[in-house]
Amino acid sequence: MLNQKLALASLVFCGFAFCSIAGCGGSTNTHCPVMGNEVVPDLTVQWNGKTVAFCCPPCLDEWEKMTDEERQKALDNPPAGQHHE
Repeated sequence: MLNQKLALASLVFCGFAFCSIAGCGGSTNTHCPVMGNEVVPDLTVQWNGKTVAFCCPPCLDEWEKMTDEERQKALDNPPAGQHHE
């Protein structure tokens, strides 16, 4: 019985470790911090220990131009959904 508990604990720990590395937890946000549209789950960047997702590649480019203060503000209060011109 003890061996079964140890095996289960090891599997759980390994699963958490894998998800931490592979990003199983998903992104921090559900809406793009630049345009406000729903995000594409695999279009992400790491920022301040968070996985931030975007709706399209041009928004990722815009994110790279923003200051940390602008980024945090955009994550806290994303704009209403918009389209690129």
